[in-house]
Amino acid sequence: MVVTGAGRSRPRHSSSVESAATQLTGTFASCVGDYRAETAPADDHEARLSAARYAARRCLALAGISAEQLVAVGVASPGVVSREGTVLFSPLEDWAGQNLSTALAPDFPCPVITENDCNLAALADRWRGSVQGSDDVAYILSGLRTGAGLVLGGRLHRGFAGAAGETGALPHLGWARTQDPLLA
Repeated sequence: MVVTGAGRSRPRHSSSVESAATQLTGTFASCVGDYRAETAPADDHEARLSAARYAARRCLALAGISAEQLVAVGVASPGVVSREGTVLFSPLEDWAGQNLSTALAPDFPCPVITENDCNLAALADRWRGSVQGSDDVAYILSGLRTGAGLVLGGRLHRGFAGAAGETGALPHLGWARTQDPLLA
């Protein structure tokens, strides 16, 4: 979520709702920290969307910000995400095929934009992080899965169908389900 302050034309705070295998995290940068809504790996997409809505409302309440102050909402999702916000592939059960922008749009009075979580992390790091202002950024995620977000020449590089950097999603590598024994 991007929020403007009264009388300001530039975003004052940034926020995201990120979906992972075991939790959803809502975060307000430079404001109140984050709020985590727990989810189970077996939860279906409706349970995850419900948790995302709750985490977003909770973050807004903690920050003392109304939904009407939002300029846009950003949704970070693992996997390959189309430009329209549809998850094309995801390590999350029952997540592929969901258009998260469309599903969450009725909850907010502003545009909802969905992108791959590593891509958004690369953009956030370029905007406010340790590589602030850099034109070329490689953000590497290494945890329950592996992925990367790439900013080249100051622009997000999504690759074919939004799959750039999603090395952990390549089926022949066998990494997409490496977390399953850990979560069982």
